[in-house]
Amino acid sequence: MVDVASSPSFDSIYNTEQSLFLTYVTKTLRSRLDRLAPDQVIRVLEVGCGPAYFAPLLSRELQGKARIVGIDPSTDDINAALERRKDVQDDNVELRVSEFLEFEDQEKFDVILFTKSLHHISPLDKAVEHANYLLAPSGTMIVEELDFNIVTEATMSWLFDRVDLISSAGLLRPSEIKNANHHANHHANHHANHHANHNFKTGQFLNRTLPVLQRWPDFPSLSERMTLITAISRVFGEANVSVTGAAFLYHFFLKAGLEDSSAGAQTLSIFMEQEVRAINSSSIIPLGFHVVAEKRQ
Repeated sequence: MVDVASSPSFDSIYNTEQSLFLTYVTKTLRSRLDRLAPDQVIRVLEVGCGPAYFAPLLSRELQGKARIVGIDPSTDDINAALERRKDVQDDNVELRVSEFLEFEDQEKFDVILFTKSLHHISPLDKAVEHANYLLAPSGTMIVEELDFNIVTEATMSWLFDRVDLISSAGLLRPSEIKNANHHANHHANHHANHHANHNFKTGQFLNRTLPVLQRWPDFPSLSERMTLITAISRVFGEANVSVTGAAFLYHFFLKAGLEDSSAGAQTLSIFMEQEVRAINSSSIIPLGFHVVAEKRQ
């Protein structure tokens, strides 16, 4: 069952967008955190942090119990994150410009997070092996991913019914779209082939006169779900890997120009709740999925 976000109210749509994965990560790490002595912290690496909306929220949620390093190959994204956070005092978050396969650190990490980034890294097997190398014994790798290949027409119709309603309320402003969206930046900046923002055409997406199959974006091929899971299981052992479905449709609203306001954030939060309920009732297919891998040696 997919969890509803425990902290749905944030100060912007870009923070609201992170709430479901934030809830999932904190729940996954809860037993590890509960075992810590009062003076202990865990070391967390976020791979593909983009403009770093997630790491500060995780730091706040874990209340000083984690030291987080966020890496991204985009200098522009890291600089934008540093500029946005220049007046924020948080010594628990460090941001660096780095390709993952070239990243090294003096200490091992207790947790490695791939926030919609693992499918960008090639070769995939090397990426998983490097993650295992960077993890401390008994460390945890958490992967947030997506699979557009399994979408159904019923899922598309469910989405576009809500897109049309929100658009009619004037909350989708495609002329004001900025490249602040975490996942959009991933696809605009990672690697030479960069997927061209998944060919997301806003006019087509919002055109309610078109059949849903024509409104659905023409996504390029990503690493298949089973390819990712097999690569992870090969390194960590099948018995140490678990996979769960996750909501993902809500990310489209930021691509479609959702207004960054309290009304926009509340609308996004309500849509996320609806998507989770629809997944849990089997009304729609979960296009996102999470992989948790435990390092046993």
